[in-house]
Amino acid sequence: MKISLVILIFVGFTTTSLQIQSNKDRCLENNPKYDIPKDQPASTPGIVYFSSDNGLSWQNESQGLPQNIFLTDIAVSNQHIAISTKQQGIFLFDFKTDRWNPTVANPQSIADIDALFFFQGKLLAGSQGDGVFFSFNNGKNWQPVNEGLKNLTIRKLVEINNQLYAGTNGGLFVFNELKKQWVPAFVDPTLQVNGIIEFEGEIYLGTNKGAYRKPNGQDEWQQLMPGLSLHNISSARNRLYALAYNELF
Repeated sequence: MKISLVILIFVGFTTTSLQIQSNKDRCLENNPKYDIPKDQPASTPGIVYFSSDNGLSWQNESQGLPQNIFLTDIAVSNQHIAISTKQQGIFLFDFKTDRWNPTVANPQSIADIDALFFFQGKLLAGSQGDGVFFSFNNGKNWQPVNEGLKNLTIRKLVEINNQLYAGTNGGLFVFNELKKQWVPAFVDPTLQVNGIIEFEGEIYLGTNKGAYRKPNGQDEWQQLMPGLSLHNISSARNRLYALAYNELF
């Protein structure tokens, strides 16, 4: 099963579209404001929607999600879809029953989970103040993996060139698999890294201080768009996009 992900942020709510190429071949969109049973009219807003025709029509797939839920992130792998929520745990979608199920356990933290990611068979959760948690069994057990981190508020988790990166409220860190610890990639105690993307062989960051670029073969980061606070950064069709809190570039 091949899964690709696109995230769009709007004022007041979050919309996420997810393309799944499989025997079900679906798209996913979520709206965190409602929880409506599947047998209610299609016009009634739900939380999560799937589409099998690239967005021409949508089906409510919110079974199993609690009411008044607030979604914080979505993660996909070749086999799984997971969503994180504010104070209501992490959920995995079961394609056999078309239902969201809570993970057996949640990270040992009272902090919100703001970042969720699948990496090399592991499910990772980034918290708002307690660092990163790893699960090797899709949420049955969790363990904190924070050695090397200078800041424990995790904004973003991504994979670039088979390496795991964490965007924090104190800069960018990369995970050393052999030593099982985080290594500074770009540390600044005042730098909030909200987005991370690889574009044409270079790494770009979307931060509270604008965008940063690390050119190939260089150690220095170059600041772009100073004076702007960026919520995220992404690319499509050979173009780079930067999302401020009220404007898209």
